[in-house]
Amino acid sequence: MRPAFAPRLVIAATLAGSGYIHTQLYLAGYRFIHIVGVLFLLQAIAAFAVAALMLFTAPALLRVAAAGVALGALAGFAASRTIGVFGVTERGRQPAPPKP
Repeated sequence: MRPAFAPRLVIAATLAGSGYIHTQLYLAGYRFIHIVGVLFLLQAIAAFAVAALMLFTAPALLRVAAAGVALGALAGFAASRTIGVFGVTERGRQPAPPKP
């Protein structure tokens, strides 16, 4: 069964928002962080790609991919604030690349 357009539009918008945020952070300096920079870029690409596809269709596999992209971003954020991700741990309210 294909979900209605309104929920797909909401999912696409939130994924595009996540992609935009990750793109901005990547450009703001995360691109210079070993491994983490690549992960930010991949997250942005995946979010934009899945968001675009959600506007046209939503088979079960694509809905699972959308959930995976969102949960991956959330897990990465939680890890960056607690145990760190590849040696990078963020503090404070404003995300910013660590100072060298």
